[in-house]
Amino acid sequence: MLRISCLVGLSALVLSGCAAIEEDSAAGDQALYNAFLAARGDSDTVFAAYLAANGIDLEALLELEEDGELTTAEIAALLPTLSTAPASSTAQMTGAYKITASGLNSTIAGRITMDVDFADGTTSGVLHNNFLDADGTADSSVVELDGNVGFSGNVDLTDGFHDANNVNWQVQAAGEGTLVDATDTAETSTDYRLDFDLHGDLLDVSAMGEIGGVGDVGDVASYGEIDGNIDVTSADDTTLYDVSSGEYFVFEQAD
Repeated sequence: MLRISCLVGLSALVLSGCAAIEEDSAAGDQALYNAFLAARGDSDTVFAAYLAANGIDLEALLELEEDGELTTAEIAALLPTLSTAPASSTAQMTGAYKITASGLNSTIAGRITMDVDFADGTTSGVLHNNFLDADGTADSSVVELDGNVGFSGNVDLTDGFHDANNVNWQVQAAGEGTLVDATDTAETSTDYRLDFDLHGDLLDVSAMGEIGGVGDVGDVASYGEIDGNIDVTSADDTTLYDVSSGEYFVFEQAD
């Protein structure tokens, strides 16, 4: 389950618990890595503002997390969810995500888009601008991953959907696809195949207005968890890892 002290969506709020990655440590295209950092920073800022607007004490959440008393679902249960569809009936959201797998000793993180059509009750999106973080420290080796992974599913504001742990969510989706270590040659290529389920809730952020450093926020945001497995294949071996924690936060910007 999610460990809030190392959230992508909250990373800037809790850097005392998770060392920042130095920008000049990124492999591959530095501009792409900078774009990811900017998207993650915007997600941090909007999520922090949303928590404050709803009277939620981040420090109290962190204390509970450190004691092992909070999961992603329990955090989501604290957040007021969207009860009616916005007037536009659609939302296009962007943000950041993070996936950690037991035994892999690396984290896959990047940007995420999520589109919702409330009239049709559907959602779709893409994990993109992806990176592999070797150890999550200030001296971390950050490797660019080529490829995007799409997902699609459904939205239900009233009845929702139950996950494998019988937790009810407003969003359910599934995705699969392969990311490739951009620093490898064809002969030494390492593939990371993601096969995942995404569950989340939709949040009403219509009253938040302009947020410094981000701009005008739209009507809708979404927060939730990512579960599944990562199949890592190299020239010599293939290993299947279970996702131990995964989460995302996306938000809509006003037109």
